[in-house]
Amino acid sequence: MLCAFLFKPVRLTTSPTKRPTLRDAFNVDVITNSRYVVWTLGIAISLFGYFVPYVYMLKFVEANFAEGSDTKLPILCIGVTSGLGRLVFGYIADLKGVNRIYLQQLSFFSIGILTILLPFSAGYYGWLVVITLGMGIFDGCFISLLGPIAFDLCGRQGATQAIGMLLGICSIPLTIGPYIAGVLLDARGGDYQLPLLLAGIPPLVGAAAMFTIKCVSIDKKVTVQNGNLTYTKASNNFNNVRQDDDKGRLIENSDKSIDCNNGQRSYNYSIL
Repeated sequence: MLCAFLFKPVRLTTSPTKRPTLRDAFNVDVITNSRYVVWTLGIAISLFGYFVPYVYMLKFVEANFAEGSDTKLPILCIGVTSGLGRLVFGYIADLKGVNRIYLQQLSFFSIGILTILLPFSAGYYGWLVVITLGMGIFDGCFISLLGPIAFDLCGRQGATQAIGMLLGICSIPLTIGPYIAGVLLDARGGDYQLPLLLAGIPPLVGAAAMFTIKCVSIDKKVTVQNGNLTYTKASNNFNNVRQDDDKGRLIENSDKSIDCNNGQRSYNYSIL
């Protein structure tokens, strides 16, 4: 907090005759980016069951394990390994040749499978701890890749708004999911099997839906050639389209846009 008081914002000079427009405050290129829209919808679908284990884990342990079992340890395991997963997968995501979207799909698939396995751990506390440790690892993977993928899809200028819109949209399934699980619990007299099984299905569906990102085409792409911008018809090959210019349009990978140093990506976003 003390360092925050030392921050001194830079005064920007603006033209007094220019009226602010909607485009100045809202980057419309983000919502017209088909790949970003598909990615956002895939994540939103995946998060319907995301909070269900967090919300009902304590009661689940009380109802299905021996008296005296630590009800807080499973949540602690998720939190600890989530931090570890963010460090590990954050490093892996920066390695050359790693497809970040595929990595995030893997995390959603794993979270879904582990969530489905939760009700089958009833009576075996050690098995529950192992499952929650795995959930935390892949939770960290999913979280750590949100920013980099948004940067890849929407560029430097659009990344901030892209992340904000993503979090706003995802707040809806994150809120609705635990409520629906609670309704099912009340209807089934406190049986946790069906709510947890259903909570594991959305991540599997979302992971599968994200495969369509590679099939979505864009209107145009921008290639940097000897300092000049060349507009060409976009391809469907997502592996060749990673970076953006200042207006959020996708730029094809080239030696001028990406350099690899010791196996890690080093981005140069200048398009001069």
